[in-house]
Amino acid sequence: MLCQRSILHFFLGLVLVGMVSGTSCVTHAANGSASLGGDVPDDKMVSIFAGKSTLEFDREYGGKASIFNRVMDGFEAAPSYLSLSDGKKIYWGFKYQEASIQSIVLTDADNRIRLIGAVTDITDLEDAESRRFITSQQEYQRKIKNIVAEPASVKLFVRDEHDLVVYFPLVKRWLEADLLGFNVDCDTPKLAEACRFSQEIEIPIVAYQIIDSGKGADQLRELSLPNLPAASIPIKYFKQ
Repeated sequence: MLCQRSILHFFLGLVLVGMVSGTSCVTHAANGSASLGGDVPDDKMVSIFAGKSTLEFDREYGGKASIFNRVMDGFEAAPSYLSLSDGKKIYWGFKYQEASIQSIVLTDADNRIRLIGAVTDITDLEDAESRRFITSQQEYQRKIKNIVAEPASVKLFVRDEHDLVVYFPLVKRWLEADLLGFNVDCDTPKLAEACRFSQEIEIPIVAYQIIDSGKGADQLRELSLPNLPAASIPIKYFKQ
C-alpha cells in the first residue's frame, strides 16, 4: 500500500508532466532499450536509509533539517530515472516551483538504495538569450553571477563507505547531464564543445557516511571524495 506521501508525489508527477517544459516520462537504459520512467524512489526505503540524520540546509530551509525530508522534497516535480544495463538505477527530480532544489537516489541491481543526494543551485550551460550552450568559464561565471548569489552545492550520503567509490562516477555523469539540461545528444557535432566543457566544470561536492547512533539523531562522518572520472554513460540517455 502506498503511503500518503507517495500518493502525493505520484499525482504531482502526473499533473506536472504537462506543466514543466522539457519533462518526459520516458528514460533509456544504457543498453539502448527504452523503459517507462517518471517514478520516484520508495519513500519508506529512503526514510530507512536516511534514518534520523539531519544537516544544515541554510539555503533551502534556513537551518538544520531532516535529510530524508530534503531528499524527498527534491522529487516533487518531474521525477525521472535511468535504468542501466547492470541493473543500477539513477533517480532524480526537483522541488515543485523550485527547480534549483534537486535530489538524486541511486540503487543497486536489487533495488536497494546505495546513495542519496541533495543538489542545489546547479546553473546549466544554456544561454537563454542566444539559445546556444556556453563553452567558456568566463561566460559561465557571468551567468552564475546574474542568476544566483551562492555557488552550486552537492551533498551525498551513503551508509557503506565503499558505495561512494562505486556510485560516485554515476553521480558525476548525472551532474554533466544536469549542466547540459538533460535531453541532449553529445554525438551531435555542434554540441561537442559544450559536452566537453561540462566535464571541466568543478561543482563543490561533500560526501557523508550516515552512522546509526542507536538513539537520537544519526551521526554523519565526512568522507574523502574518490579521485575517479565520470561514468561513460551516453548523455543522451538522461531524459527529463
